Amino acid sequence: MSSPVDSPGTATPGAAGPFASLRDYLATLEQRGLLLRIPEFDQDAYESTAFAYRLIERCGYNQAPAFRFDRVKIDGAWVDGPVIGGAYGPWLGEALCFGMTGYRSSHEAYAATLEKVLSLRGPQGYPHIPPREVAAADAPVKEVRLEGDAVDLTRFPFIKTNPADAGRYINSGCLL
Repeated sequence: MSSPVDSPGTATPGAAGPFASLRDYLATLEQRGLLLRIPEFDQDAYESTAFAYRLIERCGYNQAPAFRFDRVKIDGAWVDGPVIGGAYGPWLGEALCFGMTGYRSSHEAYAATLEKVLSLRGPQGYPHIPPREVAAADAPVKEVRLEGDAVDLTRFPFIKTNPADAGRYINSGCLL
């Protein structure tokens, strides 16, 4: 089964946001060299959380690239991903979400992004975007549907985030 994250998106490579989907955002990060793509990661031998912290140590807190593991070894079995980490960590990526490009440093991107976010706030707070109903047939979340005996949560690359955790679980990092 191919990964829904690899399905065609609507963004032009290298474009800036706002993005129609997480797929488009990740494709843009990758095109701009802000996504480290790793074909296989052995979660049994190495912790992905430690990997993320090591990236931060080596690159800097707001300069570490996002990363993607295409396959992850969990409890002795290889599971197709992707597993995405640090997607909203680098300020250059954050700026892209607001359609802002051309910054040479994370510091410049941070300052400009902060100014942009603050400029959006009006007397009543931040603007609200009304919900829009999407027909099930058109909803990206419905691209892969599993029903009945085909449902198997162990097929998803949920990881044990920290050594003291009781086991694998779904958290915000997994839901990206």
